[in-house]
Amino acid sequence: MTKRRLLITGSTGFLGRAVVAVARESGEWITIGTARKPAALSSSDEPDFFESWDLSREEAPTQLLEKTKPEAVIHTAAAGDAAFCRKETVASRKINVVASIDLAEKCAERSIPFLITSTDLVFDGTQAPYEEMAAPSPLSEYGRQKVEAERGIQEVYPDAVVARVALLFGPPAPERPAMLARLAEMLRGSGPVRLFVDEFRSPLSTRGAARILLSLLGNASGLVHVGGERRVSRYELGRALAEVWGIDPERVKPIRQDEVPTAVPRPRDVSFETKRLRELGIPPPPFEEDLFEARERDGGVR
Repeated sequence: MTKRRLLITGSTGFLGRAVVAVARESGEWITIGTARKPAALSSSDEPDFFESWDLSREEAPTQLLEKTKPEAVIHTAAAGDAAFCRKETVASRKINVVASIDLAEKCAERSIPFLITSTDLVFDGTQAPYEEMAAPSPLSEYGRQKVEAERGIQEVYPDAVVARVALLFGPPAPERPAMLARLAEMLRGSGPVRLFVDEFRSPLSTRGAARILLSLLGNASGLVHVGGERRVSRYELGRALAEVWGIDPERVKPIRQDEVPTAVPRPRDVSFETKRLRELGIPPPPFEEDLFEARERDGGVR
């Protein structure tokens, strides 16, 4: 079987690393990773080739495609820190909106299958569970930028896949500690661990998400919600993880959103309806199975 060349932007990131690993394991791809700078990765997370690349530079998307000559692209690179997007709107928009639409347009001109990852935070949390055709209503600047990117990409490349990805858990990125790693540390301590009982998502492991993204690439188009099997609160997720790790789940205590003021608004329920995934023959992995795989890989939640 002849392997095809797959370009993965943000390849050192939380999800990008998993896409690289799963693509390599499939034996179907030659993986080409890009990020602003290299990072120390495990051998399974390392792409076959790596390019240090700043996509926010003018003409960077064109130059990247000309140099790497991919036969498919999964675009996970983003300025994903909500506080950074709020404070540095112009800089973050160059990455999340301008570069993303430009890269999609250049792929369209070359007929290269293209998939971009978006977020469940395009919704305000008042009308869950969300289907693909639900009207976006983001509360944060990050969410607003992702909505703008989604719309721009659908205009310049209607055959592209826009995969809105739910809350993820998995190994933390080299330069970005993940919440589940901190949660594991707290659970192994002595005090109570307080998690939101009134914030709901459709959590999914990074590897589970990566498998779905690779299955969608070239086999679907338009908006697709990529989420886990169940709608759970962060409190419920914490208790489930404690049980998987063999820790007393009673250590996890409920807390409500209004008890913890935050600079960036948090939607209460952005859980997904994943009917379209199932219709495409790509169902989310079973919840417990996903948790056990994350435990085996010593994971984290962003």
